[in-house]
Amino acid sequence: MDDELRQSWEWQLQAAQDFDDSCDNDRTWPPPILTALVTAVHATTLRRLHPFTSHARLCLSTGPRCWEAGVTDAPAFVSLDLEGHYNVWSGDPYTNSPTLVLEAVDADQAAAELERLLIAWA
Repeated sequence: MDDELRQSWEWQLQAAQDFDDSCDNDRTWPPPILTALVTAVHATTLRRLHPFTSHARLCLSTGPRCWEAGVTDAPAFVSLDLEGHYNVWSGDPYTNSPTLVLEAVDADQAAAELERLLIAWA
């Protein structure tokens, strides 16, 4: 893993921990489940991609700054829902037409499905 990619994952994990630490289980949406998801996705082959969050979604891209020219967002992502589930979606995170593939309560299960969807991508 190159240094820039390692830093992307370290930063995202710290941001997830900070987010989860600031959550109040009774009143916060989404609930504090982001750290488990980032950790689970990092444990897969998807650690070859750069992670980022957007609107309660964990997304992946080919570069550390997803908005830059030449960087492509992965065509699948995981969103957090109000009930503490992970929703795995196939499709672009910035369109109105992604397809819900799996609703999971386990971060490892969500990460495995995301990996399955993206195994041949990038």
